[in-house]
Amino acid sequence: MQVPDIDAILSPCGGGGLLAGCCVAAKALSPKTKVIGLVPETCVSMIKSLEAGRVTTVKTNPTLADGLAVPTVGYNSFHNIKGQLNSYTFVKSATCIRTRFASKIEHVVLITAVLAINFLAE
Repeated sequence: MQVPDIDAILSPCGGGGLLAGCCVAAKALSPKTKVIGLVPETCVSMIKSLEAGRVTTVKTNPTLADGLAVPTVGYNSFHNIKGQLNSYTFVKSATCIRTRFASKIEHVVLITAVLAINFLAE
C-alpha cells in the first residue's frame, strides 16, 4: 500500500462497481478504513436496494453525473457493498456543477461530474 493509514475512502455510487471494489479492497487491506459512498440525490438505486436488502429497480432522474444514473445496480456489486459500506452521503446536482466549474478554472482541467462528486462530501 502506498498510503498505509487511510482513514476513509470516498467513492461515487452509481451501479456500484467502483464502490464495491473500494469496499472489498479496504476491508481486506485496511479493515479500520471507512468506506463512504457519494450518492447523487436523484440517483438512489443503491440506497433503495440496501434498504430493501435486495437488488431493486428505481426510476432515475436527470443528473449532471449521468454515469451514476442507473435504475438497477449490479447484483455482484450489491452483495459486495451490503454489510461493508460504512456510510453514504447525498450530493446535490448544483454542487456538482459548482465543483466541475471550479476545477476547470483552478486546475485548467475539465473533469466529469462522476469524478467531481468525490470533492463534494459536505
